[in-house]
Amino acid sequence: MENKGTYIQQSVGVLKALAHPVRLQLLMEVLNKKRICVSELQNILGLEQAIVSQQLKILKSQGVLESEKLGKQCFYIVKKQGLEKIIRCLEEQVQNKK
Repeated sequence: MENKGTYIQQSVGVLKALAHPVRLQLLMEVLNKKRICVSELQNILGLEQAIVSQQLKILKSQGVLESEKLGKQCFYIVKKQGLEKIIRCLEEQVQNKK
């Protein structure tokens, strides 16, 4: 079992990665589509490819997403399935606050 300090540091890294509006939106889109390419994310968010790729790289570095290349396209999927529960819980809390 991992020591508590390592668990806390990893948790903080994931939460920091999610605490950015663009990254949270990217994660939500990947969760909704299950598997999505960078160009589709770029079109949905209306952002430049470089910005989308930079934010995806951060999510990937924290173990939130993983990628697979098919030809010239790069697709992203959620690596940590438990994150969907956290995001849905967060959505409920924000909606119930109104």
